[in-house]
Amino acid sequence: MKILHLVYECLPGAYRGGVQKMVAELALAQGCRGDEVEIWAIGDGPVTQLGPRTLLRYFPGRIRWGSSALRQALLAGHARFDLIHSHNTFLPLNVAAAQAARRGAAVYYHAHGALDPQLLRGWGPKEVKKRLYVSGMERRNYDVAQGIFGLTEAECAQLQLVGAKAPIFEVGNGIVLQPPAESLAVANFRLVHRVPYGGQVILFIGRITHKKGLHHLIDALPRIRERFPEALFVIGGDREQDVEYVRALDQQISALGLIDAIRWVGFLDEVGKRAAFASCRLFAHPSYSEGMALAILEAMAAGLPTVVTPGCYMSAAVRAGVLTESAQDAGRLAEAITALFANQEAAARLGAAGREYVQKYHTWDAVAGRLDRIYRKEPEVAPFIATPVS
Repeated sequence: MKILHLVYECLPGAYRGGVQKMVAELALAQGCRGDEVEIWAIGDGPVTQLGPRTLLRYFPGRIRWGSSALRQALLAGHARFDLIHSHNTFLPLNVAAAQAARRGAAVYYHAHGALDPQLLRGWGPKEVKKRLYVSGMERRNYDVAQGIFGLTEAECAQLQLVGAKAPIFEVGNGIVLQPPAESLAVANFRLVHRVPYGGQVILFIGRITHKKGLHHLIDALPRIRERFPEALFVIGGDREQDVEYVRALDQQISALGLIDAIRWVGFLDEVGKRAAFASCRLFAHPSYSEGMALAILEAMAAGLPTVVTPGCYMSAAVRAGVLTESAQDAGRLAEAITALFANQEAAARLGAAGREYVQKYHTWDAVAGRLDRIYRKEPEVAPFIATPVS
């Protein structure tokens, strides 16, 4: 099968967003399974062979404005591919994919959690623009698709609210299983960031923006330190992405007297993430809204007991008993984290169960296999059907 992925940006080795990382790793898995795969993205650079039967092509343009060169190449050459898989909610590349669909291309869309009502409600300019775009443009894109992919049951139900005609399928995210971090990398991480061995250390990795809910974890830390006075909070992410929010976090940390309890470790590449996982005792992700955060899956795969909030939409994993879900409240988060610090055996069991769960359900090979059955319209893979929820 010849598959074309469209994504707004793809920078192998320097991913600063879950979508572009997901697209590259999914494409590689599909190539390893025998498909002929190309990724078309906006950017500059030569044609790159990412792996077996997997090419990355760049086209000049701007993410928010699209690429006329890519659009022209798509309309002229879509017949070379069996299908187009587009990952660009709210962006012009989804419109280009719909134009190709109207010319006979088989197009699928991946929303990646972008249409969560939590992100669309309110009367701010950004929220209003997004709602207008969904009703006036994105739904029209979806109407000509062969299928739309939601990462979780909750997202599939949310996609039903859009009112698109195309069938909706649940397809979770995957990860590349990584070897343990090298001992030298772990020792260096601990030394550089002053992370002690054997301590009660909480880790977060992700974008440093308000929707990630880090202020709740910071509010929880004094309560955790009442029981475990040496507890630390390690934050991995780019402090420059949302400067106003980071400034508010810094003020919050100072007001609570937590300057010595917080470790800002910056953006972490793949090697850095493995060292961070090996250096910390627990992973926490208190987000208001996620599709299916790769950092959560990666932490679980590393064996870290993991605490999430309902907005992470990890309900299947919660039902399976492989992570802990807490209300998005400082008191509840403190209770959940303190309980795991206090019971090392329970924490170890949770970490081991999480690792096994990810290995079974969330490798890219497993995801690619499910997508292949959907692409081929195999009857045992039925579309999502549920009563729409708000």
